[in-house]
Amino acid sequence: MTTTTPLLRPLDRAPRLTFAHVVDSERTKLLTLRSTALVGLLVFALTAAAGASVAATDATDPAGALADGVATTVRTISYGDLVGQLFVAVLAVLVVTQEHATGQGRTTYAAVPRRLPVLAAKTLVAAAGVAVLSVVSSIAAWGASTAVLWSTGLRTSLLAPEVLQVIGGTAAWLVLLAVVSVMMATLLRNSAAAIAVVFGLLFVLPLAVTVLSQGAGSDLSVYLLTYAGGTMDHLFTGTEPAADLGRDLAVVAAWLVVPAVAAGWATVRRDV
Repeated sequence: MTTTTPLLRPLDRAPRLTFAHVVDSERTKLLTLRSTALVGLLVFALTAAAGASVAATDATDPAGALADGVATTVRTISYGDLVGQLFVAVLAVLVVTQEHATGQGRTTYAAVPRRLPVLAAKTLVAAAGVAVLSVVSSIAAWGASTAVLWSTGLRTSLLAPEVLQVIGGTAAWLVLLAVVSVMMATLLRNSAAAIAVVFGLLFVLPLAVTVLSQGAGSDLSVYLLTYAGGTMDHLFTGTEPAADLGRDLAVVAAWLVVPAVAAGWATVRRDV
């Protein structure tokens, strides 16, 4: 009696690389960076500290804090955004530039020759990470400020509509900033240069707009400052009412689309 061993059939083709696989790869890269944990801890700690610091100032005037009510708590959370956006920009830039610094980008593009899925995956991972970090940090700022304001008698619920709006709005603004930072890093491929450009958009651009628009009419100055980097967070958090919703949405879309198109073109056309 003889037995036959079935022949092993070779794979017809290599396993299909899906976008989900690319996203999972980029997520793994981000979570294994030492800078990710460091930046995350800094954002969390400094946002909470900023909220507590502003609340301590408000607590020196208990009557005023109580009179403003929930607006006092919202203000303490909003100030954390000023701290968080600095480190969020750095984190988003490192998602891209660390690969070019180590040469790992060549391996990535060899595995995904079409390249654009890599850019999309990096953007998605950076945006999701920043959204989670922003919400957690804002909650920490609320907790720290509430603990300080407790002595004044002001106790604002985390589920208050105004608090939820500022937490969600801050997350939306920081996600937008993260996307812009990823695109700038893709264009420049250098951490220092990309961070300098993003910081310029956040801090230098509003100052330049203020100086250049002097004498051009107050309406123009207000219009330009509304849509300058570093001041657009008011549109998301609702701390300043929207004058023209359609125009606001168009400007936000431009902030996203223009750098995305430029970064996409550079990703496809440039050598690794």
